[in-house]
Amino acid sequence: MADAPAILPLIAAQYDEHAIVRAPRELEAGIAGLVDHPERGAVLVAARPGHDDLAGLAVVSFTWTLENGGRTAWLDELYVTPGHRGSGLGTSLLEAVIAIADAEGCLAIELEVDHDHARAEALYQRYGFRVLPRRRLTRVQGR
Repeated sequence: MADAPAILPLIAAQYDEHAIVRAPRELEAGIAGLVDHPERGAVLVAARPGHDDLAGLAVVSFTWTLENGGRTAWLDELYVTPGHRGSGLGTSLLEAVIAIADAEGCLAIELEVDHDHARAEALYQRYGFRVLPRRRLTRVQGR
């Protein structure tokens, strides 16, 4: 696991791709909230073989839901840099998230995927994820 400053460029690149605007200090605080408190979740990173630079990451948080009957993992982020897509890093990160969720006693893993990310959706479906007939809504507090 890497520290917040090492992870920040990957999260920032992903957010740029999705037109999500967050101040660097907000991103750093969010990352630190997981890295410094492993009971909340985990940040996994993937580097290119033989290199120190990071090529991908997965961020998973733990929650409790009635619908799933208990502890649930939320796959908040799964990102592979454009030059490394198709190399199996995304699959490896997803498998690591599934293993962590199992080890943590999670009864389900939930995530969201943009409508135009068919490739990512296909990966998730290969691992047993299914599309639910609902939309996700968010209300950001205090902004």
